Order: sequence, then structure tokens, then C-alpha cells
Amino acid sequence: MRPRWPGPGGVVEAPLLTEEEVTALVRAAPPEGTAPTGRGPRRGRSGEYGAGAPGAGLDFADLRSYAPGDDPRHIDWRATARAGETRVRSYHADVNRPLCLLLDRRPAMAFGTRRRLKVTQAARAALWLAGRAMRGGRELAGAIIDEPCRWLPAATGAAAVERLAGFATAPRPPAGDDAAGPPWERILAGLRGRLPAGAGLVMLSDFRDLDASHQTILVSVARHCDTAAIQIVDRAERALPAAGVVELVWGGSRLTVDSDGPAGSLEAAFAARTTALASLFARAGIDHRLLDGDEEDLAPVLGTVAP
Repeated sequence: MRPRWPGPGGVVEAPLLTEEEVTALVRAAPPEGTAPTGRGPRRGRSGEYGAGAPGAGLDFADLRSYAPGDDPRHIDWRATARAGETRVRSYHADVNRPLCLLLDRRPAMAFGTRRRLKVTQAARAALWLAGRAMRGGRELAGAIIDEPCRWLPAATGAAAVERLAGFATAPRPPAGDDAAGPPWERILAGLRGRLPAGAGLVMLSDFRDLDASHQTILVSVARHCDTAAIQIVDRAERALPAAGVVELVWGGSRLTVDSDGPAGSLEAAFAARTTALASLFARAGIDHRLLDGDEEDLAPVLGTVAP
């Protein structure tokens, strides 16, 4: 069932994306291949990605001397005969690295001036990544940042993607001026306890209220998970359209903006904010990308994201 809320003409139901759009997005991305090269998986549950450490996987690591407790089935009899001592074959451990998609649906994301809202673009990106993970056989978890927040435990297959799509595309009704949603401190602190070490994490948000005060928690999350941050932006945040003098009114306040006046102030503020976020994420070891809300093709930005 999709959420409903009262509107001027009664009850309104307006999902962010149609079922056809959801299907197209899930099918658009190529399946995940092997584990990313970067830092790679570190720890996790037994699964399909090589951990680079000895264990009970399928990929041969090396030969070593027999030690008490070794599985006799791993004895290499030819190597034992050559070495004159019992030698066993060791294998790389496999770990399961679930992918968690954190989708910011707080009121500030319900903003858009052209093709779609920022929250809609975040949902599109989440479904694109979810489809790629599903076809790669990877477990998929979700953190839906809303009121209330929802945690979607790791699961595999089409059912996991369908579950995510239901929450990601749910209507995002307008909120009051005082609505803000949960703060980043609470959002990020909850991730470590829910995700296994070495899991992948992609955060989809405008990161509007993220700043240097969150450095410590960001570092902690990035050390626990391989993390990427996709910053959703609207073109009007980059630069106002040339519309002349515009009067903006909200919450009883008025602001007059001349978009044809001295250029550069809005662009400079956006560049400074983006640079500050990029620096914040870089210091935490988090891959940071910008995704325009109007962008139709997601592959150029998301195709190389490999948490």
C-alpha cells in the first residue's frame, strides 16, 4: 500500500516514480562483477567475494605445513611427498558484502525546479544501484531516512529490490517550515550497529546539513564500511536562471533576488559548499560524486561507484 495524505481535493496519492520507470531503472544497470579493486572487502560473512585472507573459500591461496586442526581433506599428497612433510592447501576466505543504500527523504530533498525533485533523483539512483546489485547476486539492505526512518535488513533477489522501491518511490508530501527530519548524528550512528564490517554503503542525499562537526562519525562509518556519497543537486542551486528580479516568499519572509545582477554570488556559494563537502568526505576516505537532478543517464556517475 502506498502512503496517502490529504490534499486540496481530498486524498492525494502520487508516487515519485511509475512502475514502468522503476522497472526500467532496475534493468538499466549492468550486473556487478567481481569485488572492487580499491580497498576491497575486509571482513564480513561467508559469501561470494574473496577477502584476500586465508579461510574456507574456493580460491587457492598457497601451500603450508600441516598444523593440528587442519582439515585432512586439504592435504596435498603430491606436495607432501616432494617436501617430506605433510603439506596442506589453504584457500582465500570468502565474505558476503551486502550493499546498503541510504536514501535521504527528509523535507529539504523535496525540492526541484525543472524535471524532477532531488528526492526523486535519489530514488532513481538507488533503484539503478539496486538492480545492479540484484543481478550480481549481492545482498541488498536499505536505510530510508524519513519520519519515521526505516531499516530494510539485507536480503537478495527481486523481493529485496521491490521492497526498497516501495519505500523509495512513496509520495514525498510537502512539509511545514519547521520540519527537518532526523539529524546526521543519529543517522550515521545507527549504521555501524546494523551493517557488518566491510559492507558497501552508498549515501544518496543533498547533505544539506552535513558539516565539519560530523567528521569523527564519518571517519568511523568509512572505516567500518566501504562508503560512497552521491550528492544530489538542482540546477537552480548551481545558478539561478536569468529571470530578472524575482521575489521569493516563504514562512512570512520575503527576499528579492536579481538573477541578472552582479553574477557569481550564488555560484561562488555553491562552489564553496561543494568544495567543503568534497574535503570532508576526502578526509574520511569516502568517494564523493555529484549527480544533477535533471540528469537522465545515471551510468556516467554511478557506473564506477563500487563500494
